[in-house]
Amino acid sequence: MPSFIITELYVFLYSLLGGMLIAFIYDIFRIKRRIVKTSVVFLHLEDILFWIIAVIVMFLFVHYTNEGEIRGYIFIGAFAGAAVYMLLLSKIIISCSVAILNFTIKAVKLILFILTYPVRLVFKILSFPAKFLLKGTKKLCGHTVRLAKTATRSGISRITKLKNLF
Repeated sequence: MPSFIITELYVFLYSLLGGMLIAFIYDIFRIKRRIVKTSVVFLHLEDILFWIIAVIVMFLFVHYTNEGEIRGYIFIGAFAGAAVYMLLLSKIIISCSVAILNFTIKAVKLILFILTYPVRLVFKILSFPAKFLLKGTKKLCGHTVRLAKTATRSGISRITKLKNLF
């Protein structure tokens, strides 16, 4: 085989690999969307980010494998690689990743629950006497506020009476 055909074959195989990598990156976004619910605005921003990453990946693959020359079979290889990945690996990777991440999230929540238990217990113990103090403070503050309101009203009425005299 001539060497240029072998070179073209390597470029095609690398474009297959590039397509698989882009499909894997897309799966990362899909996994993130299953774990964290996002709004429509962020969904569109994530799509734009994905396409920017996909363009960068393809540019780098074309640059390093074919010295930046774009050929039609590179795009065919990228689409074929993405299709092969989606058909063979995507469901497995997404389901396993989501299961692992959900388990990890539950484990972290359990650890945080256990670690914060003493703080919550102290808070409950201290909140019981604090309720009585707050009730007394509210009564005292309420009485003070009522006195201030009546003093202000009477002061304003005195000022208006003085104003009417002049």
